[in-house]
Amino acid sequence: MTEKTHTSPAPPSPGDGIWPNETPNQVQRHYRPAIHPDVVGHPGFGYRTEEVEGVLIERDVMVPLRDGTRLYADVYRVAGELVPAIVCYSPFGKHPHIDLGLFDGAEFPVDKLSEHTPFEVFDPIRWAKEGFAICVVDGVGNWHSEGTAQFFDQQEALAGYDTVEHFAGLEWCNGKVGWGAVSYFAMTAWSVAALNPPHLAAILTWDAASDTYRETNHHGGIPSTLTHNWMLLTGVGLGQVEDMEATQSEHPLFDEWWQLRVADWSKITVPTYSITEWGNDIHLRGTVQAWREVAAPQKYLDITGGKEWAEFYSDWAFERQRAFLGQFLRAESNGVDDWAPVRIGIRTGGDTWEFREELAFPLERTKYRNYHLDARGASAGHEQVEEEASVSYDSTRQGDGAEFIIRFEEPTEVTGYSKVRFWVSADLHNDADLFVAFERVRPSGEVVPHIFSQMWNEGPAAFGWLRASHRELDPEKSTEWQPYHRHQRRQWLVHGTPVPVDIEVWPTNIMFEAGDSLRILVRGTLIHPDPNAPMATNYMTRNLGRHIIHTGGKYDSRVVLPLIPSSH
Repeated sequence: MTEKTHTSPAPPSPGDGIWPNETPNQVQRHYRPAIHPDVVGHPGFGYRTEEVEGVLIERDVMVPLRDGTRLYADVYRVAGELVPAIVCYSPFGKHPHIDLGLFDGAEFPVDKLSEHTPFEVFDPIRWAKEGFAICVVDGVGNWHSEGTAQFFDQQEALAGYDTVEHFAGLEWCNGKVGWGAVSYFAMTAWSVAALNPPHLAAILTWDAASDTYRETNHHGGIPSTLTHNWMLLTGVGLGQVEDMEATQSEHPLFDEWWQLRVADWSKITVPTYSITEWGNDIHLRGTVQAWREVAAPQKYLDITGGKEWAEFYSDWAFERQRAFLGQFLRAESNGVDDWAPVRIGIRTGGDTWEFREELAFPLERTKYRNYHLDARGASAGHEQVEEEASVSYDSTRQGDGAEFIIRFEEPTEVTGYSKVRFWVSADLHNDADLFVAFERVRPSGEVVPHIFSQMWNEGPAAFGWLRASHRELDPEKSTEWQPYHRHQRRQWLVHGTPVPVDIEVWPTNIMFEAGDSLRILVRGTLIHPDPNAPMATNYMTRNLGRHIIHTGGKYDSRVVLPLIPSSH
């Protein structure tokens, strides 16, 4: 083993301007008793080792934090080699135990993964053989790690900083540390990398929501039930865990409690490789948004047309992950410098797609086009609509809603961010929860299916949400094609009085053939392939009575689409 040196850095501390608040204790939190690991069948605690296919597995390796708290990790590496470390940090449990049957349709390639692969983590046996140490860490207060569990805040970022520096200093580590994997393992990368630990050399953020209010817990200000399901997968420990579900109910607006959970992406300077999917209704927006603002000179973005976990464990993904992390953690020459900054999945429908290289996202050659909505014919076109009209629907009846059709006479590519502006009123309530989806429709009337969320092959091609009382925009952050809502106060509706609402439609790619149509759906209920599925994201809505969509004249209801010229 070659000798190495390690310099202990001066760590950041609360109050240095990295977070919007001096300490996390300035905002109200709720906690619930943790479920003891023994209750859920933990395989046992205590340092021990085993060897599998030439890979040394160290169980419950202690990781000390600056305040004396002790975390515990499982480390997979080839003994006697000087290797970089890849940190995978989360509350889910570092041991494989989550029933993948909960994710029916997700297409987990279970048969190609070793039995030691934890949920949403690299196959540690395969990666150890490639010359990396996979270090799967139970976060603060989770499972047998000490402390009180808090999620996505500065405590977690500081723990991550200390974890990076601890592994960098171990005798088997070459001093280079990476961070990442899928979902939570990737989301924590934003806050840790914003602190710039000296030995953090690269982050791989695969499906990494970066604003938990807007992207996971309150789509458009509408609270989701995702937190309830998420807490069922976490909440295991020896003490207390932060009760995200209870606190979400008491923080319906984007206040300091939520602001603590958004890192300053502009402070991230390490090489960054971000990956997401067009159909991901949790991670798509945040992965792209953070990547756009990361200050790293070397950053790469892939948006695939597939499913989250199936793509992460695919052969093409392994090759890319291995090339990226090998280049920045092992000083290999893997051609990453020649990668296109962006690759997007061009979707022809269903699960058929292929990558196309681009220079930026949104695409530099995007032409944004207004299509004015007309309730008289459920249509949309380029011309202003002079005559006022309206269409209404029962806001609480599943499947009821309004729709508008745009027909394309020639092949048309829609790629990027879209915006829908409705003038809306309600007749029995002072609020309205609006769900929007885009569908591609053949001339025959057949809807072209698109992969949606992590588990469905037949869903909408794009989606957006907004609670009407949250319609206030931040004028500095909003653009004509991407509204940015403050979510900091409510603006109630008045009976029968139309107001304009701008709805952000998350990025998409839809390839229309000549004669195809774009159908814009708006409903007060979930637009989802199977809202009753065990892991489906549902919502706590505030609808009652009918919603009325107003068009024409002074009601400039319209959709803004990102059109891509056919010449590349």
